[in-house]
Amino acid sequence: MEREGDGWGEPRNPGPPFNPMKAVYVSATRSGDIYTTDISLGMGREALGVAKLAGGAPAAIERLGAPLNAGAADLYPCVAPAGSHLVFTRREGGHGSPTALYVSFRSADESWGEPAPVALGMSAGTPLVSPAGHP
Repeated sequence: MEREGDGWGEPRNPGPPFNPMKAVYVSATRSGDIYTTDISLGMGREALGVAKLAGGAPAAIERLGAPLNAGAADLYPCVAPAGSHLVFTRREGGHGSPTALYVSFRSADESWGEPAPVALGMSAGTPLVSPAGHP
């Protein structure tokens, strides 16, 4: 939807690279890069991905490399507005397994750091990051 004065316009299908059936759960940086769960390979093969802004429109979704998406199912990314860190859900086992929250911080060289668990003492749901960048 587009912002229209004090309200919002009509919802519209964003089309490629997100539809049809390519992505679920999106989060964006202030610079316009959109982080999502790439579902293009089907159930059980989901992964964290990013569609970088290019020429005013999002480019194709690229799956994030190691240390993210390294073995376990990493899903539902929520990126800080400045792109400084990424909070996401990790499913330790197969489909239907309990999930935990993890955080990865961006290094000076723009790579993502080793994900660290966020201790909640229970299974986690979908993460959110405040507009100020706090999980």
